[in-house]
Amino acid sequence: MKTRKLISLFLCVALMLSLSINYAYAGDIGVNDEQKTVAQQQKDFNETVDLLQKYLELNADGTISLNAPSNIITSVDKNIFAQLQAGIEQTNEMIKIGYLVCDKNFNMTVTQKYNDDVVSASPNTTVTVSKNSIAVTTRSAGVTKVDWYWWGFFLYMDHQLTQAVANGSQFTATIMALFGSQSRIGKLVCASLAALAYILKTFDQGNGVYIKYNYYYVAGIPSIVSTGIWSQ
Repeated sequence: MKTRKLISLFLCVALMLSLSINYAYAGDIGVNDEQKTVAQQQKDFNETVDLLQKYLELNADGTISLNAPSNIITSVDKNIFAQLQAGIEQTNEMIKIGYLVCDKNFNMTVTQKYNDDVVSASPNTTVTVSKNSIAVTTRSAGVTKVDWYWWGFFLYMDHQLTQAVANGSQFTATIMALFGSQSRIGKLVCASLAALAYILKTFDQGNGVYIKYNYYYVAGIPSIVSTGIWSQ
């Protein structure tokens, strides 16, 4: 019983965190003049990724680690650094369960095991894998896929899936299947999307949306935060 309560509390906190961050990122709603614009936030994040990627190391077991000098670490935004640390930990989890492989340039590749798990969960759907991307084919406008990076991922949802989320219809089975049965990320994404439902219609111009997800620590556990939403 205590375990269930802790899990429920964790998901609630993750959902609230995702909701609060997305409320600020969606068109700068609620962001005051002292806070950075969405464009500046994305620019800072991308520049930090480029800087710290130089100090990534590929371990013997296929996982990655960051070995940056202290002066480099102290020079970057603490919030972004925390996101990237959580990203490395969560990416390593995906590598350990056999869903992703990282090459020497720190590019991700979706494995056959990941493909097979998605196929098993989506027997009537065509699954396509291309390097760091895994997609399910639908008849709706837009695409439904996940693009993986060492720091996080982009989730693409076609028009039908976006509208299902926005209208509170059934969407969890598709999302859970897309992230694989052995990954806990699917549950976190479902919680995040439920929090974003109110705003997705604004961004869906007929082809669905895509969402940038980074990682963040909640009570010491890597969770996810969506840091951008765009129209496909």
